[in-house]
Amino acid sequence: MQRELRELQKRFDVHFADETLESLLLHVLFVVKRTMLKQPISLSPQEIEALRGTSEYAWTVDLLQRIGSVLALHFPEPETAYLTLHLLGARMRDVHQNETRRELAKKNPILSGLVARLVERVCTSGRIEAREDEELLGGLSVHLYTTLNRLGYGLPVSNPMTEEIKKMYPYMFHLIISALEEAEETLGLRFPEEEAAYLTLHFQASLERLQHARSRPKRTVVVCHMGIGMSRLLLTRIESKFPSLEVAACLPKSDVEGFLAGETIDFVISTVDLPQLGIPLITVSPLLEPADEKKLAGFVRRMDEPIRNRAGSALLKYTTPFLVFLQQDVRHPYEAIERLASVLSDKGFVDPDYVHSAVSRERMTSTAIGSGIAIPHGSPKLIRQSAIAIAAFREPIDWGTEKVSLAFMLAVRDEEPEETRELFRELSALSEQPSLIQSMACETEAMKFLSLLNRI
Repeated sequence: MQRELRELQKRFDVHFADETLESLLLHVLFVVKRTMLKQPISLSPQEIEALRGTSEYAWTVDLLQRIGSVLALHFPEPETAYLTLHLLGARMRDVHQNETRRELAKKNPILSGLVARLVERVCTSGRIEAREDEELLGGLSVHLYTTLNRLGYGLPVSNPMTEEIKKMYPYMFHLIISALEEAEETLGLRFPEEEAAYLTLHFQASLERLQHARSRPKRTVVVCHMGIGMSRLLLTRIESKFPSLEVAACLPKSDVEGFLAGETIDFVISTVDLPQLGIPLITVSPLLEPADEKKLAGFVRRMDEPIRNRAGSALLKYTTPFLVFLQQDVRHPYEAIERLASVLSDKGFVDPDYVHSAVSRERMTSTAIGSGIAIPHGSPKLIRQSAIAIAAFREPIDWGTEKVSLAFMLAVRDEEPEETRELFRELSALSEQPSLIQSMACETEAMKFLSLLNRI
């Protein structure tokens, strides 16, 4: 049966993801077993009729005829329709995207509009120039075609990486959820957070492609004080671990200043401390041990980030001691959300409906981002003036699948995407500092709490 599924892909030029092939094989086995036991599945004539005109129905007929000829079985039409449903919801690999986009748009008339609306909303809100990214448009078309089929036929969606994606890319996940909320109002569909997580990966990949295309390779020189053999070993390890770096030279300490005078170099990698060079310097061990690799990777990543105005923390910009509530006794996330949103409403930062909007948003998908932090928020349309209310809980509370100690009620207007992006950077940085989170959760004075927040 595995062979028949592989042959089906060749015959009809379709390309399923590996996990999808495993799932389809399981469903084929179910069909065979039910047919052999004469216990076929039941589908209504209307459901079967709706499926007959699809390409996937023809694929299923072909597949079951081939399997049936080997097993001497005749499969009832409801079983054909059942397997068609799963082919319609099958996740495909992104191949032949330009051709696939046109074909899929013919099959589902709302697909092109959904892709265009989603891309426009995310690009506008996040100020991302991805509207002409053909790889993004093709990948979204393939993914959303199967998504719409799954939603339309009530098939379950599974994404084992949802929580990890939310933690790794909270800002992009936030943009996707906001865009999907608008699409849901138009289409009358409900997109689960598992789908939002998949879409986050598509847009994040596009963003990183764009950033890579704009940036030239970083030029560096390697300085090693331990002779030619060790220098060559270090150079080889750097080039193999960091192929995106352009290593201009491997030098002894005595030659560095003279070399830099005639070359454009972004930073120096050295095994020893060097005098002030006028460009960034990172020191590593001659063996480039795992800790050094991690250190160098973080160093390079920070060089790629845009220069940020650190005249003040973005989090501190939108909060005051009067919006900080410490040692709160709360048992449920909705209780915390209602308290914080009500404070913002009472002080005139948001419309009264913001309270309901924030709770509804939480029902859609948990806003916990890991490490004891949650970032509840409501519709930006209901924000009058950007503000952040913060709660620290006396005891961590269950928030979705996480334990949360700090909740940041974000009410930041859409017109401030750079500030929003910076907020999420700071929150992400905070999530990597468990000792700081613990100190903040235990604090009893608002001013001291804010001074801890300024350490991020």
